[in-house]
Amino acid sequence: MPVAPPPGWAPGDPAYRRITVALFLAGLATFALVYCTQPLLPLLADAFDITPAAATLSVSITTLSMGVALLVFGPLSDSVGRLGLMRITLLVAALIAVASAFSPSWWILLALRGALGFAVAGLPAVATAYLREEIDPAWATPVTGLYIGGTAIGGMSGRLITGWLAQGFGWQIALGGIGVMSLVIAVGLGVLLPPARRFTPTPLRHGGH
Repeated sequence: MPVAPPPGWAPGDPAYRRITVALFLAGLATFALVYCTQPLLPLLADAFDITPAAATLSVSITTLSMGVALLVFGPLSDSVGRLGLMRITLLVAALIAVASAFSPSWWILLALRGALGFAVAGLPAVATAYLREEIDPAWATPVTGLYIGGTAIGGMSGRLITGWLAQGFGWQIALGGIGVMSLVIAVGLGVLLPPARRFTPTPLRHGGH
């Protein structure tokens, strides 16, 4: 007889609170990283002697590579698991963001932004599936809504924080500051999320995908 999976986490369980806080903050960090260069476009244009139109590539290449990576990480998570994928990709994205503050050239910065977009996709690709699996079905929808709210706040706060930091300290400190903030959240994600209890791996089917 197959063993029934344990029930999903519900309010009152310490793990439920840890998951909601961790995924809210992770969603915030994800989209703060994606859009943090948007208020820096004039500064990047001046720093690297490029046109304002070219500076917008720092945003578009990130969103483009993120879109491609979403097609990869979703199916991959069905085989390797959601939890480790979210932890690793957010950590890598945060480290890339810190490294981008030291970019010596425009093309290196663009390459790092492209790599960041690919890495940061790991969390939005699987976060909803993770919540649907680990949270009690009666509470999965509000928790998912809270996570989505975190992504919206992240997109806004990423712009505000980098704009404020850049005004006082320059674009390097602005990018580094968002990277450090996201690094702290990535570490917190690894600490707060409990082990997955209801995930069942499935083999990768490349032809089907």
